[in-house]
Amino acid sequence: VVVVYKKRTSEDNNNNNNNSSVCSSMFASVKTIKTVLSLFLAIALSERSSSSSSSSVRAAYDNNDRAGAFIGWHGEITRPEALERLQGEHQEEEQRQRRHANTTNTSRRHQSFVREQLVMQHRKPKPSHHASTIAETTTGSFLIAWFAGQFESKPDCAIYIARYQQHLEKFSEQPELVVPAGRGGIANWNPVLFKRSNGDVLLFYKQGKTPTQWRGFYKKSRDNGNTWSEQIEMPLGVIGPAKNKPLELDDGTLLLPSSREFGVRGKDWEIVVEGMTVEGEFKTYARIAVNEKGSAGQIQQRVIQPVFWKQSPSIGSQQNGEISGIRMLARSRSSYVVAAVGDSTGRIWTDAVYSQIPCPNTGFDVVKLRDGRLLIIYNHSFKHAIAGRGVLSLAISYDDGDTWEHVMRLEDSAGRLLEFSYPAIIQASDGLVHATYTWRRANIKHVIIDPAKIPTQSLNKRKNFLDQGGGGVSMLGGFEKLPRSISREV
Repeated sequence: VVVVYKKRTSEDNNNNNNNSSVCSSMFASVKTIKTVLSLFLAIALSERSSSSSSSSVRAAYDNNDRAGAFIGWHGEITRPEALERLQGEHQEEEQRQRRHANTTNTSRRHQSFVREQLVMQHRKPKPSHHASTIAETTTGSFLIAWFAGQFESKPDCAIYIARYQQHLEKFSEQPELVVPAGRGGIANWNPVLFKRSNGDVLLFYKQGKTPTQWRGFYKKSRDNGNTWSEQIEMPLGVIGPAKNKPLELDDGTLLLPSSREFGVRGKDWEIVVEGMTVEGEFKTYARIAVNEKGSAGQIQQRVIQPVFWKQSPSIGSQQNGEISGIRMLARSRSSYVVAAVGDSTGRIWTDAVYSQIPCPNTGFDVVKLRDGRLLIIYNHSFKHAIAGRGVLSLAISYDDGDTWEHVMRLEDSAGRLLEFSYPAIIQASDGLVHATYTWRRANIKHVIIDPAKIPTQSLNKRKNFLDQGGGGVSMLGGFEKLPRSISREV
């Protein structure tokens, strides 16, 4: 506040009229000061009031709860400056995780739980780590990839890989840089590993400042990931898998579970089914949105990051030994996973509908076991933004996704705003299930599950289950609104 006043002179002292004028001016100045101070007070109160909607985020930040301080792109965490402030907390928790690494069948876990371990045990190349993927290259040998940088979308985001040897029960000492940060401030995003039946290991990834500007790339390895080809750019309009692993068809074609984010700040979404032939040619097969309100005229393009699996012969009609259909689940911003059914080529699909599986606007993954059961690893929550990523769960389906039953919680933040998200899941050659996921954006966690120790039939179908104190099992519907198969005549 600046006060402007008139200095009294000797002439003013000898002039009563001037004295009166000066007094009046000073009185007016005092009133002005009071008015200005009142205005500043009102602005301060207004600022405080306007910030009330983010009070939980600020409170979390003040209480050293790192994830609670970050709300960013599509609900993901940002504000990398908070990393340093809470580095000590993460180091302490990581040390605790190392002490309990390789713990088997702990009392807080389901009997099928085998082992958990942080990928980076010692040195980490970057402060923030996200969007992991996993593939088995040879029996008992695995590659895990993810992107890391100052934070998501930052120009230093590069793609790293780590190697896991099951017989040693440990990861390589130092992550390997496989895709450096792009030129001109271009970030790398969402790597996806996949080993084809011909032995080629593919690493798909995206580059762009935001998902609306993604361009698709991949690298190929013919020696199980020991060496990689030069970067190969996909054709314009093809970006490859958005997050989850491809599905290989009988003719060797890969169905790529892709999606697009466009519009203002990428708020419009749609699923895109792409194909990659054995010769490396790319095609776009289908684009899928979801009908939110049951009216053909009210399509909401808000679905991304699908995952595919082949229908079991008992579900789809069988012709000449070929499974007749493919099923899809995908992420949405409307609290539930969406589902769709396609033909055996992946080129024709039903409309997508909402399932009963919770989806707090975050990615998930599904694996079909060799015995026909399905496992889904997902965030079981109806909360929004980062709050929905504090519980990571595993559920099973005995009927190809029609219904799901909860198995266990892999992570539970107990109400704190911590992130456990973007999982990937596969079944290894020995039958064990391996999953990786983002651990607080500070590391990647690897867990092993023995599906043989998960009941082979629905708990809800067991006689007297409720009487035995089981309490019942929550059944989540998946495909009950969709046809059980689809023909090319649709």
